[in-house]
Amino acid sequence: MGNLVVADSEYIAMGKQYAAIGAEIETYITKYVKVMEDIVSRKMIEGETARAIAVYTRKVTTLKGQIRLVMRELKEQIDKFVKDIDRTDSWRGGD
Repeated sequence: MGNLVVADSEYIAMGKQYAAIGAEIETYITKYVKVMEDIVSRKMIEGETARAIAVYTRKVTTLKGQIRLVMRELKEQIDKFVKDIDRTDSWRGGD
């Protein structure tokens, strides 16, 4: 039977990248929300448009923390995959 080669380091690096991307997206969301709140609070826009932006901004705010959680979970699953492969490899007498 052929051998399956899994480059652990590549998967680990990918997991770290996902975690970093999650943190970066969170930063963008925070900055975006701040800009939108400033637009409304400084009355750059008024009336229905201002109210719509305020509602939309509250909705976007609910994303804060969610992206990071998803990316962290993805990283944890990748780390688990690598550990499972290593455990299976050592059980079968692999390197």
